[in-house]
Amino acid sequence: MRSNVSYGCTRSFGSSTYSVSGYSSEEAAEFAVMSMAQDAGDWHPPTLRTARWQFWRPTEYSDLEKRLIARASP
Repeated sequence: MRSNVSYGCTRSFGSSTYSVSGYSSEEAAEFAVMSMAQDAGDWHPPTLRTARWQFWRPTEYSDLEKRLIARASP
């Protein structure tokens, strides 16, 4: 049985808002929005924690961030 479900995503980065719709999964929609923001220069991967006192920084990238970093690398 096939369902007619499609997903969309809207996110803001700074003063820009990106929106997509019609994707087959939430992850695909979010990846599309983040890719658009990355291409426009509005999104960059977060700086990872290098010292113990930098508690607000992540210790590793999320799977989505890893895919975006790989996409941008030549």
